[in-house]
Amino acid sequence: PATVTVRASGTLASVTGTAQLTAYASSSPDPITTARWSLDDASVGSVAQSGLFSAGKVAGKTKVYAQVGNLKATAEVTVVLELSEDLTA
Repeated sequence: PATVTVRASGTLASVTGTAQLTAYASSSPDPITTARWSLDDASVGSVAQSGLFSAGKVAGKTKVYAQVGNLKATAEVTVVLELSEDLTA
């Protein structure tokens, strides 16, 4: 049976900005450009229909989904916040 997987450029272990997600079918090495993207928790981030995940202002985990027809792939994304302080001021 056909399956769909989600891959990311870089790592999804901890996202502090953006990560490009790509959907692939088991039957082809080419990315699926028609995947519909969604996620569970919009406070953690957002995902564009291009598959670009952007971290929000809240740390946490969310599941990201790529749907192609009746097939759905899932990836879990953890967003971490990086705090910095300007000590020169």
